[in-house]
Amino acid sequence: MSTLANQAANQPRTDSRSGGGFSRGSSAGSGKIPYNSGRNGHIHRGGSRGRGGFKKTRPSSRVDKRSVSATATTTSADLGSFLDHPEQYGYSKMEHKKQEVPKYMLKEQVLFSCDSYRTNEWDANNQKTLLQKEAEHSGDPQSLFEEFQELRKEERKKMEQMNLVDVENAKKSLTDAIIFRGSCMDMCPTYERVERSFKNQVSKWEKDPATGRISRQYAVKTFMRPSGQAPSLPSDVRTPQILVRTLSYLIGNLLPKLPESQSFIWDRTRSIRQDFTFQNNYSGPEAIDCHEKICRIHILSSHVMAQANDPDYQQQQEIEQFNNSLQSLTHMYDDVRSRGGRCPNEAEFRAYELISKLKDTELDRNIQKLPANILGSSIVQKALMLRGLVIDGFGNFQMFIEFFRVIMDPNTPFLLSCLCEIHFNQVRHMAMATMAKAYHSKSKKMPEVTTLAEWLGFDSTEQLLTTCKFYDIPIIQDDKITRIEVTALRQAYKAYQKPPSSTKLNYKMMNSTYQDIVSSGIPNNDLKLKVEPRIEAPPPASVINDIFETSSVEPSPHPMLPPEIEKIEVLPEPPKVQPQPSVFAPVQQQQPVFTGPPKQPSPEPVKIVEPPKPAKKLVESPNFDSAARAVVNNLLQEVVTVSAKDITQKLVAQETQRRAQRRTQLREGTINGLADELFKAFLREQMYVSLIEVKAKLFRDSNLKRRTFKTIKAVAEKLAKKQQAKKSKLNEIQSFANQVRPTYTVPAGRVFREASVKPAVVKQTNCFADDTLSCVPELYPYVHDDLRMLVIVDTWLNKAADWISTKLELKDVREAGKLVKSNTIKTESGTLAISSIPERFRSRSVFKNVNIVLLKIEFPESNDLANTRSVVAKILEYLSKYNKEIPVTLVLLLVDFPTNVDLVAAAPTWLTVKSVHLSSRMSVLTVQNKFYQTMRDTLQNYKAVSTELPDAETTLMSKYTTIENSLVGLIKNDINTREKLEYIRSIAGKRKPEVNPDISLMTEQTPSTGQFEFSKSADTDTVKRRRKIGALLKLSESVLQK
Repeated sequence: MSTLANQAANQPRTDSRSGGGFSRGSSAGSGKIPYNSGRNGHIHRGGSRGRGGFKKTRPSSRVDKRSVSATATTTSADLGSFLDHPEQYGYSKMEHKKQEVPKYMLKEQVLFSCDSYRTNEWDANNQKTLLQKEAEHSGDPQSLFEEFQELRKEERKKMEQMNLVDVENAKKSLTDAIIFRGSCMDMCPTYERVERSFKNQVSKWEKDPATGRISRQYAVKTFMRPSGQAPSLPSDVRTPQILVRTLSYLIGNLLPKLPESQSFIWDRTRSIRQDFTFQNNYSGPEAIDCHEKICRIHILSSHVMAQANDPDYQQQQEIEQFNNSLQSLTHMYDDVRSRGGRCPNEAEFRAYELISKLKDTELDRNIQKLPANILGSSIVQKALMLRGLVIDGFGNFQMFIEFFRVIMDPNTPFLLSCLCEIHFNQVRHMAMATMAKAYHSKSKKMPEVTTLAEWLGFDSTEQLLTTCKFYDIPIIQDDKITRIEVTALRQAYKAYQKPPSSTKLNYKMMNSTYQDIVSSGIPNNDLKLKVEPRIEAPPPASVINDIFETSSVEPSPHPMLPPEIEKIEVLPEPPKVQPQPSVFAPVQQQQPVFTGPPKQPSPEPVKIVEPPKPAKKLVESPNFDSAARAVVNNLLQEVVTVSAKDITQKLVAQETQRRAQRRTQLREGTINGLADELFKAFLREQMYVSLIEVKAKLFRDSNLKRRTFKTIKAVAEKLAKKQQAKKSKLNEIQSFANQVRPTYTVPAGRVFREASVKPAVVKQTNCFADDTLSCVPELYPYVHDDLRMLVIVDTWLNKAADWISTKLELKDVREAGKLVKSNTIKTESGTLAISSIPERFRSRSVFKNVNIVLLKIEFPESNDLANTRSVVAKILEYLSKYNKEIPVTLVLLLVDFPTNVDLVAAAPTWLTVKSVHLSSRMSVLTVQNKFYQTMRDTLQNYKAVSTELPDAETTLMSKYTTIENSLVGLIKNDINTREKLEYIRSIAGKRKPEVNPDISLMTEQTPSTGQFEFSKSADTDTVKRRRKIGALLKLSESVLQK
């Protein structure tokens, strides 16, 4: 029933039999209102007596039956409005209260521009004050944090008074919610920096390298859950421009440091999305660009971290935040499309949504609602194909090989392939489960390891074997071919596996950096919005709302707006149509005729359209001049503000850079000064310690010598006494024997042959032939640098040369077509390359980059060393000419030289000469020790010779070396001098002979008979003394020689 009929039904009913009155009832009789079908909102005919009708206020004339019959044949479409002026016939208009639009029918107000962002003046001054306090504070962070807490309480009260933030714990409907705007102009709010500095919650990426403290330049706002906390203040939320700059900083400075910076980027990008959400779901170009880049960052991080093997990384959290970012981004795309706009990168992220949510069946239905240009794009079609190849369900294709082939295809985008990696484990398990059913027959051979690894996209067979071991799938050998027994798969899919990754996808980067991948795509600078967002009421029901208006056409509905929505354009009310002249004449003049207006076409359903704007020129407006001045002033102010901001930022950046350079220079100067002082102090300490050690060693050696000579003297005297006593006894016995034995006369003609004693023949030995041990293993600890040693011999056919080859483990090799002997000693800290000189050589190539020269020289039979000296001089000439004065150590192996010979007249500064005297008559152990000691000292001391020090340190080291060499020389001279021997000789010459008691064979028990007593004579004492002195001199000389 129509609204008008309901209104009439609520009025008092009049009697249908009253004269000339209008009533509802049957169609028979006079004075009855004709039947009307009720279409288009007109009066309906009731089926029962008295239902419906109008309120009767005064009687009217009767109606002619012929008019009624004529009118009854027409329809409501022909009549139009039933009465133009019902009030003339006693009807009155009833007032109805307009209904408000239900909240569930209101469209969400979305902002696409930040032009309305205006920072509160008090808020801006307060942030400057906080920045100044932070910059001036240099003490304990606790005091600054306590001060900031008090200031924050005042700031919250002020923001609540100005209605810029909601009161904490206050209940408020969404209709009364405020429009929140952020005002923070830093990547991290000042209060948060102070709070995290006090709580020691600063990441290493946010610390200033110079101070080690949190820096305004590096700090980024962290993510904090809003539950259980007071509403955020405008100074805690960053503006869209600052959020774009923050994300650019993360991409340019921290994204290349993956995987180390993954957790930091994951948290900070989540904070960026949270700040966009705080600001009434801002969906402008800045928000769309940031969300697109954040989605790409999550995909790239998932691929990189899967290969990093980080035990703390959770791929499930990465994918969860990716889906949240993607969901916010799709809502933005829908909002832009509802306003007639278009986002250039929407197809890319719709494809990511298809791959990320394989199990979401509702997505297949929603994707069909997208425009044709998005649904028909190549990347969306590629994603639909990949989704159809492996999606699990009824009638699925299960084309797993094709799935991995398409992913590895160069035409598939890199990020789309990386996103598919998250499903590798599940797809591979589904593939092996399908194979377990397909290979049921025993006649079918199981798939090979290499083939199956290629089918399922594994990087190597080791990864496939690891997966088989994870699911307890046995590995079998068939004709020396490794196969996988896929029919043994019995376990269900396990989600707690290592994140899958494929290094085969890295080639798709094509030398692109992480920044290039994340920043790819078209910028969303122009969204091409065609319709200004506005909230309108739905069209009313098809009834006559204002029957007493003079228009027969329904007016356009008015937009019903919530009071809190600002800057919403409302369409002006269209001009009212002039009323048509009534077909009814006044009651006083003529009878009313129910003929109705002329036939009109059926009205179309009313549509909300934008009325034509009046063609009025702006110049004709009286306020045009003032408005133009205001616009020009605003433009000038905006240009000046932007220019001043750019200039100020450049000046601040230059000043900051200059101060940073100055701090760096001061820091480097301080470090260098301290390093010099520490080095000099260390050097002085080492010199002092070395001098004390040398002095102590000299004192110890002096004491040892004195005690040695004293011991030698005591032992010599004791031995001399013992020898003298023994000889005295022998003489006494001999004398006694001569006296008691009879005289023996030699017969004539008897000739005694004197015994001839010849010395035993001693077998001559050669130590070079007997020594077959190598000294290379003992030289490994002393090879610390990359050195080259050149071995020079006159011939390799004698025993001494063969002995050198054995010692250095030289092998015959061919270098550049020439036969040489060489060996290489490699250690962790250096390499020693040993080689000999070929028969024919080029001086430049042989004597270049030489560090050690080993020259074997045998004493010539002619005793002429002129040829030997010329050979040594020629070698030094080649070294000086082609070796570029690189420090060289010349080791001379002098074989069978009788005395010390100086073969180098004047050694240059870059040359160090060491001579080793060897003889074939020496023992094998002596020759080994001499050669090993020489090589060890040469390798150990070579680095000190080639080290380049600054002038001051060089002078100190040269002085220290001179002092050490002088002390060592004094020790050697003291040992080799013959003054000690002369001193012993003088003592032995001045010493008085000891008077020994008489030696006698008579004892106390011997009877005092016979001639057995002997007394010493002066000649015997002299002989004893000389023998004693001679023995002492020989012993002293042997000790000094050793």
